[in-house]
Amino acid sequence: MQKACSIKELLLVAGRLSTVGVLTIFMASLVAPAAGAAETATGWSEETGIYDMIFPVDGDNRYHDTWGACRGPRCSRRHEGTDIMADKMTPIVAVASGTVGWIQDEQGGKCCALAIDHDDGWRTWYIHMNNDTPGTDNGRGWGFAPGITSGVHVEAGQLIGYVGDSGNAETTPPHLHFELQRPDGTEINPYDHLRQAEASALDTVTSFTGEYTYKVLSDVSIWAAWTYVVWPTMRVFPRGWRAVS
Repeated sequence: MQKACSIKELLLVAGRLSTVGVLTIFMASLVAPAAGAAETATGWSEETGIYDMIFPVDGDNRYHDTWGACRGPRCSRRHEGTDIMADKMTPIVAVASGTVGWIQDEQGGKCCALAIDHDDGWRTWYIHMNNDTPGTDNGRGWGFAPGITSGVHVEAGQLIGYVGDSGNAETTPPHLHFELQRPDGTEINPYDHLRQAEASALDTVTSFTGEYTYKVLSDVSIWAAWTYVVWPTMRVFPRGWRAVS
């Protein structure tokens, strides 16, 4: 594995740092594997009745099945999606490859939401993306990743924006309102498909381990070991380090 040139300098100060500190810096100095190394097939499965896809929120989240729940005064409309609750600025990714369709991108105005027309004809909507500048609720921010605009083709798992509370969610905790539509435009409950996306991610975790010994002084070396896990973004789990003579 390729090592960054600064490892020697980092290890020379190992005696002054905590175990966690040493390992955090040590891991950061290594060349990481590309994010998204574990690929997930997307699309409708006749066998399972599930639309296989990437989970849209890349971070801590929670959600429940609220399909058909009352919305609006006197239950004037029904909820046609799943609200995935997450902190503001949690990354949102495309669940499948496709082209950005309609988009609400008027910064300081009607913002921020979009639709992706999948290559296979299906469609997903991503609503209540961030519209605030950091640390505020001023409605003058920007919730899209660079280059995301109508007509742009995106790949499954590609960053498209960030969780927020835009639109009619200004009085609610930040979340992504996610919708899934068949090729004929019919809305379907995305809950089971989201649950399967999470399960598929767990099933396709890829990981590998490594270790390295570096001579610091004539009679002292540092040994460290770690595990990389890709799901679908890279995580590093230190397994231990020690000084060896």
